[in-house]
Amino acid sequence: MPTARAPQVPAPARTSPASAAGRAAGPRVGAPPARSGVPAGGPPARPAAAPAGHPARPEPDPAAPARLPVPEIPAQRTRPPAPVRRRRRLRPALLAVAAVVAAGGATWGVLAVTAPEPVPAPVVGAPVVLVHAAALDEAALRYRDVVVAEADALRDRTAELVAAVRAGRVALAQDRYPLARAHWERIQVATEAVTGPDGEELGAAIDGQGVGLEPGEEFTGFHRLERDLWADGLQPDTRAIADRLLADVTALADGAPALQLTGHDLCTSAKELVDFAVVTALSGRENRFAGTDVADLAARVEGSRAAVEPLRPLLTDVDPALLAALDRRFADAADVLDRFRTGGTYRLWTDMSPADLKAVADVLDALGEPVSRVGGTVLV
Repeated sequence: MPTARAPQVPAPARTSPASAAGRAAGPRVGAPPARSGVPAGGPPARPAAAPAGHPARPEPDPAAPARLPVPEIPAQRTRPPAPVRRRRRLRPALLAVAAVVAAGGATWGVLAVTAPEPVPAPVVGAPVVLVHAAALDEAALRYRDVVVAEADALRDRTAELVAAVRAGRVALAQDRYPLARAHWERIQVATEAVTGPDGEELGAAIDGQGVGLEPGEEFTGFHRLERDLWADGLQPDTRAIADRLLADVTALADGAPALQLTGHDLCTSAKELVDFAVVTALSGRENRFAGTDVADLAARVEGSRAAVEPLRPLLTDVDPALLAALDRRFADAADVLDRFRTGGTYRLWTDMSPADLKAVADVLDALGEPVSRVGGTVLV
């Protein structure tokens, strides 16, 4: 019986290295063009030959030395020196009333934060001499006297507040809190240039909200005391915070006589204090624990009027109609705010009705228009 033979399995075709390399290098002549997509794990498609009449791209020379990849050097980061103390708020010039909304019957503007205006490049040439330079210089000297007197009163009132805190008399400290702050609010713009013994910014230390502090910075000032007096209770370090506030305020009062104020400073103080007042009227968040924002607001309006008053002789000469409008609008603001007086201060923010808030917002809006024109009138 014949033996069964196993089926023949065809042997794989033998491939020379040269032919394998040729197939790996590209398609055969006449083969369909390679598809743009490359299968996973497959070699990349070789670009088609250059058309007739066009020079072919030169092939790399195998004998040439290999080009080493150029390492990518990361851009060096430069970090500006950390400020001693971060500012607590945006400049009021960046804050504008952009829309009007109704809430519970009250209507007030909604703040829109815009980018800062570009700073004009310095002009090379003869210095600009203001037409009213002499009158502006005289007004600036008179305003500095006002600022110095307010700074001294701020120091004295703060000392009374700190004494109550150190004695643990919370109710008395709460009564004295808005009285001290009123003097600060009237001059906070004019005293921005005054710094502490180590060059630190006193404004942020005195009036910071404790937001966005750098590592190692401490929440100090009026609003730290406010939180302890109304929300958290006296803390182990509350007395030290009170002492620090008094030291910062004393440094401010000591530095006020050396201020070199200008007519521009008067116009800036007048306008920005009204802007600050508008922000308070719209938010009610300046003294979020104490609720004494109406007292702050009234002090800012008083501070704005104190900055305009030294310009009265000049405004009488150059624009008496503007001066009359200022007098009328400041009187209107005082009349509205007087409705909310209670004792030696003002009604708490939480006790203000929507109609009350609307009345305040309207009168401040009317005041802001003539105040914003003062600089363009006298700084010419």
